[in-house]
Amino acid sequence: MNQLLTLIIRCLNHPLFAWGTLPFSLILFGTVLGSRQTGLQLFPTILLYTFLLLTSLLERILIKKVKKTLAYPSILNPIYWAAMLIVLLLIWTTVNWLSVGLLLLYLLFIFIAYNPALRMEQSVFYVVLQLFFKVIILGYLSYYIQTRFLEWDFIGYVIPNIFILLSLVIYRQRGMFMEEDSRYQYFIELYYLPLISISYAVGTISIIILLLVQSVTFTTVFLYALPLLGLFVLLVIKKFRISMRMDNYLNLIILITIVLYAILVQYPA
Repeated sequence: MNQLLTLIIRCLNHPLFAWGTLPFSLILFGTVLGSRQTGLQLFPTILLYTFLLLTSLLERILIKKVKKTLAYPSILNPIYWAAMLIVLLLIWTTVNWLSVGLLLLYLLFIFIAYNPALRMEQSVFYVVLQLFFKVIILGYLSYYIQTRFLEWDFIGYVIPNIFILLSLVIYRQRGMFMEEDSRYQYFIELYYLPLISISYAVGTISIIILLLVQSVTFTTVFLYALPLLGLFVLLVIKKFRISMRMDNYLNLIILITIVLYAILVQYPA
């Protein structure tokens, strides 16, 4: 049993786990809700996921450059940008130019967010724009790819995901602080664990309230909340927290939360 637990923790701690799960979490909710209208548009969804894998890789490289912990081999640049161009062209042909425009805007944001001259990653603007692009823009885009139209009601379903993702954004931003030269940085450094817990709790409670409003039975909502409560308890246990990469564990919590949320919205009981 101990060997199995060790193997699971080792797999969850692998860097590829967070790299693959976060892009999936970002588009999962919009994809599930959109697919109930016209069915799953598989190929455009795979293209969007591939684009986000590429941008997630770029983001990780830029974060390591901010921390000055990576010497990136420039020989890989042509391969990376060729792959990015192919994916964007395929999205253009299978969806439309507007989707490509939004993705290019997201790509531009990533470069601006980690520009050493701007130091956006040291400020509250980093958090606000991360949530705007990753939750609102990508959520709406993943929904639009399925339906080819937008519904304003969708924003109400997405709002809880803002608080869910906020926990990860705060944690990652704290890891990029170079020096505490502002009250904001000092505040995050001092209270980041309570902030992570509170943001996740607010997101989960918002989901529960929304599900109850949508006439989902209390028993179903309770069964939804039970595994999330277990994951949350593990988060505050120091011994477990030390054995896990915090970034990976937060990605796991976000993935499970959004998967369960999407299923209950899609198939209310």
